[in-house]
This record gives sequence, structure tokens and C-alpha cells, in this order.
Amino acid sequence: MKNVPVFVFVLLIATACLRNQALSHDEVKEVIIDKNFDSRKADADVKVLTATVEGDVLSVELECDGCGAGAAFDMVNDGKYMKSLPPGTYLYPVKTSDGRKSETGSGVYKYDISSLQYHNTNSIFLLIKGYDDRIMYKY
Repeated sequence: MKNVPVFVFVLLIATACLRNQALSHDEVKEVIIDKNFDSRKADADVKVLTATVEGDVLSVELECDGCGAGAAFDMVNDGKYMKSLPPGTYLYPVKTSDGRKSETGSGVYKYDISSLQYHNTNSIFLLIKGYDDRIMYKY
């Protein structure tokens, strides 16, 4: 019985560590380019809170109603570019797993966007569904 408080304390710390690990997604995933992707199928309940580009890595903070720790998302591009200078392209966050259910879950996800580089240019702008600002990607 003396070890019960210690066990509860260790259990609380382990739970907190697992939760922080699930919400911090250090893995850099590839952007999926799918020329048959129907943008109407993109998840409406996924919100983009922040988005930044550092080198070839896009970091986005995603929030999702009904998603919890361990939620997973892909970033999909339809292979289309706008005829502008610089060219632009759309990205769509697509939920692949809800994780542990909760009212609202969020986390930072990282994506390698080097496959989006457009020929004969040194930059493009990215438009992410659910995010109002354009993001400049220079390469």
C-alpha cells in the first residue's frame, strides 16, 4: 500500500510523456501528390492554426474536432499549379487517423515539400485548405 502513491505518480508522468510525444510529430512525412485527388473530399473539420516553411519542410499546426492525441494527417497536393508569378499550388490536410477521441485535438505536423518545386522557378506559394495566408516556399 505504501507504493500506491508512487505508482500513481509514475503513471501520471508516463501518461503526460506519451501525450506530449503524440502531440509533437517530429517525423517529416512526404507530401502526397495525387493527380486524381478530389479536393471536395478534403476534411472540412481540420483547421490549420499556423503554417511555416523552413528549408524544404512545411510545419503546420492542425486542429481537428473529434481528434485526440495520436491523430495522423497526410498533406495532399493535386499536382495542379496556378499560372502566376510565382506559381502557386494547393495543399489539403487529410485525416488518416483520429487518435484517441476527445473534443478537440491539435498538434504540429511536418511535411517535406521538395517534390512541389516547379520547373524554371526558384519559389512557389502554397495555399493550404483551412488557412487564410499564402506561404512562400523558396528553394
